[in-house]
Amino acid sequence: MTDKLDEYIDLLVEAGRSMNLVSRDTDRRQLGRLVSESRLLGKFIKSRMIVDAGSGNGLLGIPLAVMNHESAVVLVETNQKKCRFLETALRFLALGNATLYQGPIKQWVRSHRVEAAQSCVVARGFPRLDVLLNELKKGRVAELAVITSPDKTNKMEKDMERVVKNRYNIPSRDHLVVIKMEYVSRETF
Repeated sequence: MTDKLDEYIDLLVEAGRSMNLVSRDTDRRQLGRLVSESRLLGKFIKSRMIVDAGSGNGLLGIPLAVMNHESAVVLVETNQKKCRFLETALRFLALGNATLYQGPIKQWVRSHRVEAAQSCVVARGFPRLDVLLNELKKGRVAELAVITSPDKTNKMEKDMERVVKNRYNIPSRDHLVVIKMEYVSRETF
């Protein structure tokens, strides 16, 4: 792991105690595993702009920003407390390629149409994957990559028609997978 990712984990552990950003029982080793899973997801992204929907404590977007210096990363979060932490983390880590947007993902997509159409939206634990999938199917985003449970994606199988999807297992985590999706227009069928 890089020094910046170690610094981020330290910051998250410290802030996690006072701000309830991670479970009080979560230790550095567990956070390191979550960071590794984020890095795994990053291997499947082609877009130069990465948008982390529902960034929360940054466990997806911040490692992607650290590992992908040449990519622009946008952390999208609605919760003010989490936004304050994310602002602190971005400043502390001096991540010049990452920015914070406070508001819902659909609002970011609408207000940044050109960038969104060329971006990969990423998410982990996002409660409404159907919302993100809809943005992909309407061509508003180029790619969608999520860390989720196989059961959740199985329930969305019908909604994923005309979506090219690749599923990658996360080592030693039977209940989680990385799903990478791209929309295929009707003309290609």
